[in-house]
Amino acid sequence: MTISEATHAMATLHQQRPESAAPPMRIVDAISRVEPTWVEAVAVVQAVCAQLEPGQAAPPLDTIMITSGGEVSFPPAGSADAVSTVGAAGKLLAGILRTGDCPMPLWEAMEAARRSPKRVGSARAFGRSLTCFPAAQGPHELAQYYQAARRLAPLSARPATAPFALSGLTARAIGVLLLVSLCGVAAGIGMGVVVATRTAPAPAGIEDARAASPPPPVS
Repeated sequence: MTISEATHAMATLHQQRPESAAPPMRIVDAISRVEPTWVEAVAVVQAVCAQLEPGQAAPPLDTIMITSGGEVSFPPAGSADAVSTVGAAGKLLAGILRTGDCPMPLWEAMEAARRSPKRVGSARAFGRSLTCFPAAQGPHELAQYYQAARRLAPLSARPATAPFALSGLTARAIGVLLLVSLCGVAAGIGMGVVVATRTAPAPAGIEDARAASPPPPVS
């Protein structure tokens, strides 16, 4: 093999696996690094619902994986009836979305799956009802979400940026310090009044009266 052939082979091998070496990531780990929006939540749930067969239970949130290419995978979660699976899919969407804002149609679909799963019918029907986001766009959005989560450390591991040096003190200690400070200020004001009273000259009228009054008789 010539040098040019070896160089070409190495370049081809590198092109074949630019991101394939990146390991899958649990969605819960990605959430701990980057807060998901309703777009990522819908993309995950749509992918899950599309893979669920009739009679198959929805997977727990902590078992769902996403890849660098935006694919969603999960191990089998056992069997369940359609009503239970739809309700679990609605809870799954709520678990990813948490308290984030979302369009009203998405919220209504989520509430229908959680409160009236029998009307929805099946998990795949629930996935198709999430029409506020095209399912074909899901892998692209999840791939970007994966890359963003991979670059950041978990939120719990990031150093806190406390604006004051007293941030590590307990509330009781801070209260004591404030009380001592206020008492010190009050004491300082009181002492200042006493000193000012003792050292300030008497008013002019009082000094004139003292000078005009005769001295007390000497016995």
